[in-house]
Amino acid sequence: MAAANAAAANAAAILMAPKSAASGPTAMGDKRTIWAQAIEANKAAVKNSEGGNRPDGNVFFVGSRRGGKSILLNRFLYPEKSETPKPTEGMEYTYIRKSQVTDYERKDVAHLFEISGSDALTAEVSSRDALFLSMRQVTTAAVVIVVDLSKPNEAMDTLESWLNIVRNRTEKVYERLRQRGSKLPDQLKARARKQFVAKPEEGKAPEPHEDAASIDFTGINVVVVATKWDMFANTDAELRRVMARTLRYLCHCAGASLLYVGNLTGNSEQRTAQADRMLMTNFRSLLNFLIFGPSTSGPRSLYGALKLPVQLDHLQPLVIPAGSDKLSLIGRPRGGGSAAGSLEEWREVFRALFPPSGNEVAKATGFDSPAYQKQYAEDDVDELQNRKNDELRAYIEQQQQNVERWKAAQRVARK
Repeated sequence: MAAANAAAANAAAILMAPKSAASGPTAMGDKRTIWAQAIEANKAAVKNSEGGNRPDGNVFFVGSRRGGKSILLNRFLYPEKSETPKPTEGMEYTYIRKSQVTDYERKDVAHLFEISGSDALTAEVSSRDALFLSMRQVTTAAVVIVVDLSKPNEAMDTLESWLNIVRNRTEKVYERLRQRGSKLPDQLKARARKQFVAKPEEGKAPEPHEDAASIDFTGINVVVVATKWDMFANTDAELRRVMARTLRYLCHCAGASLLYVGNLTGNSEQRTAQADRMLMTNFRSLLNFLIFGPSTSGPRSLYGALKLPVQLDHLQPLVIPAGSDKLSLIGRPRGGGSAAGSLEEWREVFRALFPPSGNEVAKATGFDSPAYQKQYAEDDVDELQNRKNDELRAYIEQQQQNVERWKAAQRVARK
């Protein structure tokens, strides 16, 4: 909260600061006043002492409600801490600063946002121009989509929904930029296509990916994190296979990375603790790379600077940086071919093995509000709500009767 308050104070200071009088009287050919020169010199000094040359990064944590977004964000900021933060309701903000490798006095900054809460709330926040993937943010934006493996029935819908939200939001921003004559949308997509390279053989340079023409690039970095692997790892092997291949298909077609993580609470057994820490290290390494870039001046691709142990086996926790998968490896939903099937085929197979749960039905009918959930039941509150509902129904009936009487009076008057 201190970071958020500081950011708000800085924003307020900027808004209230007087504009520099660049058009005022000048001397010796310099068209700036002495105050404008002093202000500019001060900004340059601040940048040289604290800020780096890299534009500020912007990272959004979205996805499954209570899927572990707050914990992931906390582990990214504080790797050595194991406390479980309170769940987020709405939108929370913090930031991270990191010293540059070549100059420790310069610091790069990334702004971190977490969006969580009811479907209506997240839809409202994610649709706001100033809150989610604005025109100023898309250049350095990354989106972390959390999918909860402890709720496998919801995994595909959650991922597909947020991929569509990101895609629609970026296209809306790109359209506004194109109307201004900007070439940035095409540049961002070209950058994403250039970075999406196949995993090279040992000692060889990366080559263009064979599936590049089939990928729907959004122009921003997307990382899909499937949490609570420990609660899904002992599921039937066929279910794990379908889950893994479905997530792989959706992520690969969107140009996104896919990682599994487990035991977010840090209470894993000793025999699995090391593996759990490694999965979290993979996540931190990938996100650090996407935000701050490589630690050296080497290639920007994931294979040129980031060494992650790629894992495609559905019996193991997946580690799939963008570009390291192939449609030919994913295969068809029902087998029997080398090319991946359509989205409809994958959805049909997934739904057959993971039918909608009661929670999903509740969301579709609008009864997923806490007011209708038994774990939040309180006798006094429920009694009051029932009384208010009865009063509302009586009021509606009274109004309907009044309307009917008015209509009858109108018919009599016309006669």
